[in-house]
Amino acid sequence: MAWFEALKNKLKKEVPEQQSASSSQGSAEMKLIEMISPSTLAQRLKKAEGGDIFEQQSLFNMMEQKDAHLFAELSKRRRALLALDWRLVPPENATDSEIKQTEQAQDLIKSISKFDEALFNISDGIGKGFSYSSIKWGLVDSKNVIEALTFTSQTQFVLDEKKETLRLRNDFKLDGDELIQYGWVKHHHVALSGNIATSSLFRTLAWIFVFKHYSIRDLAAFLEVYGMPIRVGTYRGNPTRKEKLTLLKAVRNLGHDAFGIKPDSMDIDFKEAGKGRSADFIGSIEYWDKAYSKAILGGTLTTQADGKSSTNALGTIHNDVRREVLEADAKQIAATITQDIVKPLELFNGLASGGRGATFEFVLIEEIDQVLTIEMLTKSVALGMKIPLDWVHQKMQIPVAKDDEEVISLQLNNEIVATKKGCGCCGTASLKKENKTLTASEIIADKLTAETQPMVDDWLESIELMLDKAESLDEFKEMILAAYSSLDNEEMAKKIAEGLTVSELAGFIDAGADSE
Repeated sequence: MAWFEALKNKLKKEVPEQQSASSSQGSAEMKLIEMISPSTLAQRLKKAEGGDIFEQQSLFNMMEQKDAHLFAELSKRRRALLALDWRLVPPENATDSEIKQTEQAQDLIKSISKFDEALFNISDGIGKGFSYSSIKWGLVDSKNVIEALTFTSQTQFVLDEKKETLRLRNDFKLDGDELIQYGWVKHHHVALSGNIATSSLFRTLAWIFVFKHYSIRDLAAFLEVYGMPIRVGTYRGNPTRKEKLTLLKAVRNLGHDAFGIKPDSMDIDFKEAGKGRSADFIGSIEYWDKAYSKAILGGTLTTQADGKSSTNALGTIHNDVRREVLEADAKQIAATITQDIVKPLELFNGLASGGRGATFEFVLIEEIDQVLTIEMLTKSVALGMKIPLDWVHQKMQIPVAKDDEEVISLQLNNEIVATKKGCGCCGTASLKKENKTLTASEIIADKLTAETQPMVDDWLESIELMLDKAESLDEFKEMILAAYSSLDNEEMAKKIAEGLTVSELAGFIDAGADSE
């Protein structure tokens, strides 16, 4: 087994150990969690532009934790990705070997522990500009696998001198530690043009956060005094500073406790209660919340239903905008997964033939009206358009059956049945109730259909010939009208008359059977 030990040693050299971050910055980050002003916000953003991103990223963490509306809207955008299916796509014009290797790589990704949670962590970069997760590699049955993807807070990274590359923060090194190759999933999510420090969505949301929380603070102050009478304390003589403070404390406490004591030398007068409108403060808060929704989701109708602007047409437009945002997020994150997860797995397991590897992508299903699509296809075929069957399956979002799968088909009696693909005579499994006894009316309908079908086929054949010869729709119409006068429909009319007569009798028979 010496060869196996040699292989393990070789893999240990090629596959990196997991690199983790220090948590010593936690206390420093907590010190920065405070109410900030526009001036302090500007200072933090300016520091980030200079390369020091710690205070900016700490602010971003605080914003998401302290603002429920911001959290809710951003969570909608991030969790929309988790609702999508994903797949690995083989390289273009893939060989059978490359298709098999793609399937093996997909199985390796599916084996990653809590992969959905890892996707959610990667999406944290949507708001904060970037999201890094360290990779823990392992060896299972001679295959290099990813055992875990561990999210690391954005505050644990520093920018290099060129402000282009992130490095792991180290208390003893100003420029931090270089990230080991193939040891990290490094997602950069671009919302604004600029470098890593200035391209995040939260750079815009930070100003909304500050102004909104000024409104909240003012509302809290208003509610604290709203409805309370103004208290004025007066004193006689020449009181000492201590006596003045005692009176001030008594006046203040009366607003909350509704009781107090005072000496005879002091008086407290109650004036008219404070007046004001809390709606003004609430309106300001709602304005900033709508600004959040517009910046994050591209619209407000997912959180606003005031009966004024919530029209169906406008809702459709907003839904289209949200879909565009989702598609953009999916493309950016899929590119990161291809680069930092798929390619290393293929490299370490020999699954990329000639450098042609698979591509990770989310399955974005287009919402269609299938009834209108069928109508469009029917009319298009009638006009003689040649439509590929594969395209129809893709457009209708209906998978193509494999050779060994059952497929449904429509029989002459309009009964839907399932048969083996390519076989219309065996393996029948009715989707109706099994072994159902046909009524007399159904038997007659089947017989009439079978007898008249040859005549219908002859008509259709004639129409197809005219369609091939006609050079325009007008010419085709004239050919149809000309052929109608010479159409032999006596046999068809005879069969229909017979069918109507027999059907009427069959109806009596069925009615009698039901009564019994």
